[in-house]
Amino acid sequence: MKSKHLLAALCCALSLTSASLHAADTVTLDLGALALPGAKGWTLLNLEANSVEHAGQKAVRLAVKDRKAAGGEGTGGVAYLDGVELAEGTVEFSAFGESNGGFGVCFGGQDLLTHEAVYFRPYAFASTLTSPGSGKFLEGRDDAVQYVAHPGNGWHKLRTGADTGGAYEKPVAGPKPGEWFRARVVITAAKVEAFVNEEPKPCLSVARLHPGRTGMVGLWVGNGAPGYFSELRITPAEVPRGAASANAEPIKPDLKAIPSGKGWKGDTAKAKLLDKDGAPAIEVAGEAVIWLEGFEFTDGVIEFDGKGRSGPPQSNFMGIVFRVVDEKTHDVVYFRPFNFRADTPEKKSHAVQYASHPGWPWPRLRQEKTGQYEKAIEPAPDGDAWFHAKVVVQKPKVSVFVNGASEPSLVVNELTERNGGSVGLYFYASGAIANLKITPKQ
Repeated sequence: MKSKHLLAALCCALSLTSASLHAADTVTLDLGALALPGAKGWTLLNLEANSVEHAGQKAVRLAVKDRKAAGGEGTGGVAYLDGVELAEGTVEFSAFGESNGGFGVCFGGQDLLTHEAVYFRPYAFASTLTSPGSGKFLEGRDDAVQYVAHPGNGWHKLRTGADTGGAYEKPVAGPKPGEWFRARVVITAAKVEAFVNEEPKPCLSVARLHPGRTGMVGLWVGNGAPGYFSELRITPAEVPRGAASANAEPIKPDLKAIPSGKGWKGDTAKAKLLDKDGAPAIEVAGEAVIWLEGFEFTDGVIEFDGKGRSGPPQSNFMGIVFRVVDEKTHDVVYFRPFNFRADTPEKKSHAVQYASHPGWPWPRLRQEKTGQYEKAIEPAPDGDAWFHAKVVVQKPKVSVFVNGASEPSLVVNELTERNGGSVGLYFYASGAIANLKITPKQ
């Protein structure tokens, strides 16, 4: 969402007027609404909220409701602003923490388990008093501020990784446990920085593990003690002129770069480069999910040419992935060419498939939602020839058109709450894809 739309959504949620607001204006959020019935303007996921006065300041107290529901690696709970997505900008807040608690801001959010976050561990600001009653503190620990990217890059993995150990958590100078502090988190497409108490230098500056991701923004609390928040402010960054119109132009990713891995992530080593009428094509033997690095897609059209074989059964599957977080978390539309002209109506009805991994793979869909997420293609393409597919994504609807047909072969509602993510290719057993084109919705 562009800055002016972010501001409009913020103002709508808070019953303010947007007439005088522009990109880079600062909006102050009413955190008291979090504790009201229905939490108007907010969505609370695995959190409970209460309005309190704490340590001399009016605040909202946020605490995780169910630690088991929060998932692994301290995923915790989140409070998202309704209808608001932040691409780049600054989030500021005042906070107070108790022992063994972590809390902060989340961004690039899709749901409870998918988001990036910068959070603080106030108990690590300074480890202990030098002596009882002295008022003097020892130097803080090295994990007082933390960046994470859930799922897949929680604090423990980042702390112990050979290439990431110590890079995503740092000490914080200045504030002490048991007192309010002011935090400012600056988010750009490539980087995130955290500042405390007007300090000019960031206490944390890291490259984002999901660069360019746009998503929901809000507050995050870990599985430990609750966090206390007040005076939340959001300042969206300026959007460069011409960015909106540029985004509406078709994008033709460089398939030739896939075998080298340049600009792509996933199973790139399995890709073999072919030629299709002078255009590069990618062939894979085996299973592979390959997606664009640093790319963000919300709604729009994804087109490609695919090729498999009419037999034997189960020998070739290919398609596209979107809403991509990683190789295990994505939505997919794929084709089974061996079923295009199968000898029974049931087999033909399995020609094109939508699935949402990991929660809704095809076996579960076939058993629990029989016939809804896979269909036949009419007229049926030749299973041994190249075919053209157009996938129209307009959340929540996904429509699939084949070989220029005016009517879709498959129309479904998405089974994920994620709004963004990358785009890429999907293969199972074998298959080939060429002429990938992405047209984001303006």
